[in-house]
Amino acid sequence: MGISRLQDLFFDIADEYGGRADLRVVSRGFEDAVQEISAAGDARPDVVVAGGANGAYLKSRVAVPVVLISPTGFDVMHALARARRASASVALVTHGETPDEVRRFVAAYGIEVVFASYQSAQDAENCVLDLRDRGVGAVVGPGLVTDLAARAGMEAVFLYSRASVRSAFDTALEVAQATRSEALRRQRLDNLLQHMRDGVVALDAQGRVEAINRRLAAVLGIDAANAVGRSLLELAPDIAAALPDADGDALGSVRGVSYVVHRGPLATNGAAAGTVLTFQESRAVDRLDRTLR
Repeated sequence: MGISRLQDLFFDIADEYGGRADLRVVSRGFEDAVQEISAAGDARPDVVVAGGANGAYLKSRVAVPVVLISPTGFDVMHALARARRASASVALVTHGETPDEVRRFVAAYGIEVVFASYQSAQDAENCVLDLRDRGVGAVVGPGLVTDLAARAGMEAVFLYSRASVRSAFDTALEVAQATRSEALRRQRLDNLLQHMRDGVVALDAQGRVEAINRRLAAVLGIDAANAVGRSLLELAPDIAAALPDADGDALGSVRGVSYVVHRGPLATNGAAAGTVLTFQESRAVDRLDRTLR
């Protein structure tokens, strides 16, 4: 998701990733970008790359991972050097508070810079106008800031480089691959659970549902599809007393029916990553026991 000068940089670099990902440059920002992602349905992206205030806005409002573009130390120094050639008075404007490492980096090179920050688009405009009124002649910052500075008659130097955008794209590819691998793992787990005769639920380390079969969902009176990602005890708080405290079997009652509840580890790559709970009606266990005798 890119607006202003960042959008142009996206287009310049996009072809480099043509064989590695389905990369779409969307020229929208803020709420328009949120609406674009929400309306995409099954075509929703696996991950979004954005920068500055736009990236921070999307990160808290969309249901997909957002990778923020982070300028490198080289980006900062190169942009400040360009700005100093244009004006003796330079400001570095960043979204959110200027990181301490950036301040230390600039101080180490003995460059006099006015540091400023903003939180929203309106805040950015007020910030730029204030800097102009204070006699600042050149502004270094993200696309939104540099566009505002140019309109205010100031020298504007774009902060992000091709290298920082490539780094964000590479990170986004890693996130997308990890997300798809996790989705495939959950799908395999769900397929396995649906074919089991007993009620079964797989939970992550925080007790959130990773997969639940329809048999157990019907017993608990919940929607299996909407249960994923939510706490089991929030979905069905009345089953807490029936759950074993440790791995093994326990006899418990759920909605007036007695079950043998088995608790075991959910392993991922050989390591325990959660819990699997199996609910078998105790009457079925009794019938099986009598049959075997």
